[in-house]
Amino acid sequence: MTFVKPPKITTDLPRTDPFMSDDWKFWTKRFWRCLFTTCDAKEWEGPIKEVLTWYNKILIKKNNKLFLKKGTTLYHGSTTYPFLGGQSDTNRMTFFGLDAIISIWYVLEGYLLQNDRKCFKQKSLQVSRYGYLYEFKLKNDLEVTKIIKLLVSNPKNDASCKKRNAVCLHPQVSFHGVESKYRKLPNYFDLCNELSLHYEVYKDILGKPNKIYMIDPILLYQNRNNEQFDPMDSIISSRGVQKRVDMTCPNYKQKTGL
Repeated sequence: MTFVKPPKITTDLPRTDPFMSDDWKFWTKRFWRCLFTTCDAKEWEGPIKEVLTWYNKILIKKNNKLFLKKGTTLYHGSTTYPFLGGQSDTNRMTFFGLDAIISIWYVLEGYLLQNDRKCFKQKSLQVSRYGYLYEFKLKNDLEVTKIIKLLVSNPKNDASCKKRNAVCLHPQVSFHGVESKYRKLPNYFDLCNELSLHYEVYKDILGKPNKIYMIDPILLYQNRNNEQFDPMDSIISSRGVQKRVDMTCPNYKQKTGL
């Protein structure tokens, strides 16, 4: 199995919360520029600049508009199966990764939002046990209507990105799960790339999934702070070929579909 991975950043990613900064000069040199959260943490500015430079290499320009070219691979992580449209996942803004890593970790985020966290203590009996990674290949060039250049700017809060025909591309930190009162953020992050659009509007360009992989979110959760863990190892089957099933929550009720 070959997957698209995020562009390699030459600068080591800071192991700090990307929305916070320990920059002591913030209040003197960055105050007015950053007063209304228009700045990312200073430690993240270098890596983000590298990603934006990478966009210049992968996007094509036609009539002063930018496009992801035909054949580009996109990934969508979900706890929904199948992913065919006309569902809760597709009737709203849908998130795709330009790389597989962010979409795989997104499966864990969806899993945590859906299920009882007691599963991770091996006590829950009724959980959606698996998630899915859907791989698409663009059938035509896809116009990118906006590039968001800051981590602090979320497409869900951007009026231009919330439009039905909008396609927004942006650097995005891949959190290893979701922040909540139950636990703190993981100790490290991946800087990946996300494409936000309304699936129902662009489903003809996306087409049906080229490949579908079953993801074990328990493995992701157990390794969320393991810097050596390859999230690809959470893939337990592809088109029905089973690799491994770690039955952390043995009594589950879910049709796996694969």
